[in-house]
Amino acid sequence: MRPLLLSSVLLLLSFVFGAAAGSQPAPPTCLDEVATLEPASASLDEYTFTSPGHAVDATGVVWTGLFGNGLHLLGGEDACLAGGHVVGPYPEHAVYECEARHCQDHACPVPCLAYHTTAAIAPAVDAPLTVIDDFHGSGYGDGISLERESGDLLIRRAYLHDLHDDAVEGDWGRHSVTILDSLFERVTMGLATRQRKKGGARATDEVWELHDSLLRLHAWPNTYKMEPGHGGFFKVDRKKSRQVRYRITGNIFFAGPLAGKGAVLLPIVTQTEECAGNQLFWSGSLAAFEDVLDDGDGYPDQLTNRERLEALSDCYSVTVKPASESEADFVAEHWTPLAEAWRASHQAGGL
Repeated sequence: MRPLLLSSVLLLLSFVFGAAAGSQPAPPTCLDEVATLEPASASLDEYTFTSPGHAVDATGVVWTGLFGNGLHLLGGEDACLAGGHVVGPYPEHAVYECEARHCQDHACPVPCLAYHTTAAIAPAVDAPLTVIDDFHGSGYGDGISLERESGDLLIRRAYLHDLHDDAVEGDWGRHSVTILDSLFERVTMGLATRQRKKGGARATDEVWELHDSLLRLHAWPNTYKMEPGHGGFFKVDRKKSRQVRYRITGNIFFAGPLAGKGAVLLPIVTQTEECAGNQLFWSGSLAAFEDVLDDGDGYPDQLTNRERLEALSDCYSVTVKPASESEADFVAEHWTPLAEAWRASHQAGGL
């Protein structure tokens, strides 16, 4: 499957997350040119795209309490979903799966809410492109989880937060993904491209792009096998033939205070074809940062996070919390103003 060839053009039109809403032209939306328009409803969680140019307008619609996957996108034609907020039912102490190894003290709560295999929205459109604009999703395992049947994905101005697993997941290796001007906050993992163990597909022609976005990782109380810390910004595949390529520009990455074992903080060097203007903030101690630099999975470029940072030093700057500053003050200085500005200037943030 080919990469999104229009991504460089769309970048020129993307809405800069830190700018005031009134100082920029209206951002592009997939509703701008449609053949048929379907208004979404809070009583319907499945939308099917069977004719060219069909779009779903979910502006102002809120879905709550949907277990499993929240919204389902189906069909065989290019898809457009704009707006909408899916509020998931998986709270702070939800567990990965309802098994003793995934629960505190080996005792799962009753009722037991398991977030694994859940997502705010699950595109399964068997067509070249699905576009999701101005979407707000929270309270699930994943934010957006691409299903086996889906094609490429374009995400613009999404607000995904309070997610126990991946912000955007593509387990099947058949998708190129472009993410523009989005805010991902309090997520265990960022961009997940590690394929499932069964039936891996060659993915070296697929490209995952992240531009002009904010991404903050978070460690939840109940994780996979109760392993401490959060994941990485990239969940990569261990086989070179199944690892996607990256274009990563103009982003803010915020991590710490503790990363889990194998957390990948930087894109795979051998698969990074564009990288510029990224900032990485670490809210933990210098010692904890040194530990995560010496980790980093090692696959598929056979490098640690430290070696990746050295190789990408011209496109990543790093700020580590000083010992004299509290984590709360560091967050308030380097993350909170940016996240608040994004929310104040974007439809998905509450406007």
